[in-house]
Amino acid sequence: GEKLNQIIERKHRRSFKKFLMMFGMAAAALVLALLAAANITIREMSVTGNAFYTNEEIRDMLFDTPLKRNTIYCYLNNRFGEHQTIPFVERYQIEFRSLSSVEVIVYEKNIVGYIEYLGSNLFFDRDGMIVESSSRVIEGVPIVAGLHLDHVILYQKLPVERQDVFEVLLNLTQLFERYEIRADKIFFDKNFNAQVVIDNITVRLGDDENLDLKIGELKNILPQIEGLSGTLYLEGYQENSINTAYVFKKDEEKAPEPETEPETETNTNTESPD
Repeated sequence: GEKLNQIIERKHRRSFKKFLMMFGMAAAALVLALLAAANITIREMSVTGNAFYTNEEIRDMLFDTPLKRNTIYCYLNNRFGEHQTIPFVERYQIEFRSLSSVEVIVYEKNIVGYIEYLGSNLFFDRDGMIVESSSRVIEGVPIVAGLHLDHVILYQKLPVERQDVFEVLLNLTQLFERYEIRADKIFFDKNFNAQVVIDNITVRLGDDENLDLKIGELKNILPQIEGLSGTLYLEGYQENSINTAYVFKKDEEKAPEPETEPETETNTNTESPD
């Protein structure tokens, strides 16, 4: 019995030594793999879906430290960690094209306008929800004035005093998007009639009657008055009417050409086909 116990004990010692050897080899391989992984960095970064930010701005926000550019860290953090919060960005995802190359796909918030409130610019989406507060001004996103807001709360709807004005505002921003018109400013006067500023041209739209037709006609008129400064009157525009007309009044020229009468007013009548 004693001899059998010795044989069993020797086998256990050999098995334990073998286990220690295998464990040591595995640990060494793991250390080597970690050392190798620490030297694998992301060198190529492409960005798609971004409009508010440049490619360089997105890269600087997501890969601003050597750790964030480490391939293993970036993969694990992208897969299991929390994504970074970026203003005006709903979400983003990082796709690995190779161990050293990634593509960042950006899904931006749908911003249609902003208001100035207590020194900040409050941006809202097509549902009227205030989604961002920033000092930034974004090209192509119009400022809205004349709403007379008492208070605003981030991530809630614009608290307008009249729901119909709110609906006109959202209708306008969606029409601008449809007709690819880049307005600089939307203004509501004391009678809640809408005016739009595009470059140096002020467009008087009046009430919400035939608003779709007015913006469609505005799209057709803009190439004819591009580069001019003045006011375009579209309050009375109606389709299929012999009385349909628009009037464009140029601002007075500060320095007219020599021997040329300064043109101060241009009236243009257009008739829709019967």
